[in-house]
Amino acid sequence: MHSQLHALTQEVLRTDVAGMPLEWIDYRVAATLYHSDQVAYACGSTLFRIRGGYSAKSGERSIIEVNSIIATHGDTHTLERNREHYTPPLNNRTLFRRDANVCMYCGQQFRAAELTRDHITPISRGGRDAWTNVVTACRRCNNHKGGRTPEEARLQLMAVPFTPTYAEYIYLKGRRVLADQMEYLLTHFPRGSPLHARLRDALAGAQSAPVLAADYAAGGGVMPWMQQLFGRGTIAVPLDQVDRLRETLVASGVTDAAGLPGELRTLLV
Repeated sequence: MHSQLHALTQEVLRTDVAGMPLEWIDYRVAATLYHSDQVAYACGSTLFRIRGGYSAKSGERSIIEVNSIIATHGDTHTLERNREHYTPPLNNRTLFRRDANVCMYCGQQFRAAELTRDHITPISRGGRDAWTNVVTACRRCNNHKGGRTPEEARLQLMAVPFTPTYAEYIYLKGRRVLADQMEYLLTHFPRGSPLHARLRDALAGAQSAPVLAADYAAGGGVMPWMQQLFGRGTIAVPLDQVDRLRETLVASGVTDAAGLPGELRTLLV
């Protein structure tokens, strides 16, 4: 039996004893780690309360509280030695999240199904399938570019592609990163990283979202939302924050999408 404070699909962030992020695990793996005394300490919010059997001696029922972030015992020396030189595996899901689902040529944000991986220097011309040579591109821009370089296609890159660090890759792999998990991971990002700036802004936006939604519901207009949460007419926060914004809008009584601009309307459709 369990008391469900979050959806069972919500992942737990596992770290080593030193606090370095390791991986995402589900509640069953987390419960096993608690039960086997592998959890050194926990922080963040309580995600689940799992109830077990009754003690024959005391008659009390065992309860395991699973937190959003848990540090576990274990040998992580190999990982520590290789962390500086770690290159994450490249796949479209994490690539698109690195670029915030924004086409790096036209600057518009799309759903993952509408995006492609573009090689800045085409593979046919010696380019590598590597983080620093690939960007997210919409189908239209990718088709227009074809087998040319951006300069030849008269396209301008909106950002310089980069290889995520180990901690950044952990974030990119997360299916739905909670605010406390995001805040924790942020402390392990290089300060000069584009992801550091984006998460810092996303956390600020998430904290102000209830106030902004309440202002809108009270007739304050949509401009505060546009200023705080959008840039160049597209959503400027990570996609894992979209559910939170949708819930905030609905909770504030904003259920009619007709009067909203396109970017906000998509949150309620």
